[in-house]
Amino acid sequence: MSYKLAVWHSERAISDKEAADLFTRMSEQRKVPIEQHIDVYSFYNELSANYPEVDMVAEEDLDACPWACAHERSGAHVIMSVMDDKSTEVVPMILKLADKHGLVCFEPQSNKVHLPSQLQSATTSSERGGTLFIVEMDGGQGKEYEVGFGERGAMSRNLKMAQVVGEDKLVDFLTGEIGLESAKVDSAINELKKNGKATIRDVVLSDADLLILGLR
Repeated sequence: MSYKLAVWHSERAISDKEAADLFTRMSEQRKVPIEQHIDVYSFYNELSANYPEVDMVAEEDLDACPWACAHERSGAHVIMSVMDDKSTEVVPMILKLADKHGLVCFEPQSNKVHLPSQLQSATTSSERGGTLFIVEMDGGQGKEYEVGFGERGAMSRNLKMAQVVGEDKLVDFLTGEIGLESAKVDSAINELKKNGKATIRDVVLSDADLLILGLR
């Protein structure tokens, strides 16, 4: 068993939900709205100086290595898997090191984001409330849907909308990608079948959700 942590650079404070969304997209190697940063390299270099990656450790020293596997990393992020029996020692060190280098650190096991000191005074709410609009389009052989978002409960004419083909994929998109409750999605699907369009009110979306919808 292992304990995962991820670090990356953020210019602003983010919520637990947004960090969880970003972590999921990183893990699935999908596009994320974060960029390479020198602080990520500095973090990795100092971390490796203290605890070299598992493939750099001599066989006779593997028992002392805290890593369950090689890190998943790029110039923008590092995802680490710590052996459970080493987590008490290593996890606090990673949190301290991330703060030192000004990086966000996310613990997916508890869905908790740790902000560096310079961001802790900023608001952590980057989420936006509003209404989700779904419109059924004429897709020929299969049903096509457009999904958009309005912060004031009204859909702008020039709003760029996500396009989804098929009812099953629409349900997966709303519950999986956007993270809406199943009851709200079921109600919207029934409304679509009756009227060809639907609204889901009181929706709270993170910046990562808005990226999926093509609004950022």
